[in-house]
Amino acid sequence: EIYTLSLHDALPIYQPRVEFMSALSVLALKSLDFEGLMSGRANSSVEKFETDYINLIDGKTADEVIAAANRITEERKAEERAQAIREINELEEKRERAKQATSESKKIKVLRSRFYIEEGRIRDEPVIELNVKNDLGVAVSRIFFEGTLASPTRSIPWCKGGFNYSIPGGLEPGEEASWSLTPNRKSDWWDANPPADAVLTVVVIRADGADGKPVFDVDEFGDRDKERLRLLKERHMAN
Repeated sequence: EIYTLSLHDALPIYQPRVEFMSALSVLALKSLDFEGLMSGRANSSVEKFETDYINLIDGKTADEVIAAANRITEERKAEERAQAIREINELEEKRERAKQATSESKKIKVLRSRFYIEEGRIRDEPVIELNVKNDLGVAVSRIFFEGTLASPTRSIPWCKGGFNYSIPGGLEPGEEASWSLTPNRKSDWWDANPPADAVLTVVVIRADGADGKPVFDVDEFGDRDKERLRLLKERHMAN
């Protein structure tokens, strides 16, 4: 199959159509002013595109057009790989912080946890009782928890979910405090109706310092990050 181009006499008459047309598409995309088109400068963007596109192909043979397109494609691949490696490094740093956070989280100890339903005037309310000690070494202003309400003889919990508490005056290093918390009304805790043998276990997943910023965050590196890191490594670092 042959392809004839009349844009310039320097182009040969015979050239594999698919490869040549693909090269022209690459050069056309290179010439497009996407920012101008998106900002409403359509006319000037079209004129710029025509000028840039002609400059890219003018005076070139078909082989030279294909070679120019190949260079652009390789440059783009190199840029994509460089960006992917930067993101991989960021995700690996994030994963390492999450590992350290798991160790730090154990320094805020949940000494006692209990869940019960308290009778209210309008509606019965769930209550989470906690006794917590701060052995972290710094003061904390808010603690984020993950609770699981389950029976010893059942494999599926009655309720599992997160909740947090902003501590009035904070919790200083070495301090111990007891709280009775009412979960958010939109949370699953309001629908929990466990039997008498149900036990509440609570773990700490994040703590904010006196400045309101996280001291640690176990969930910083989540499932989405894990899958993203796996895909990036598979695609860009397999070789």
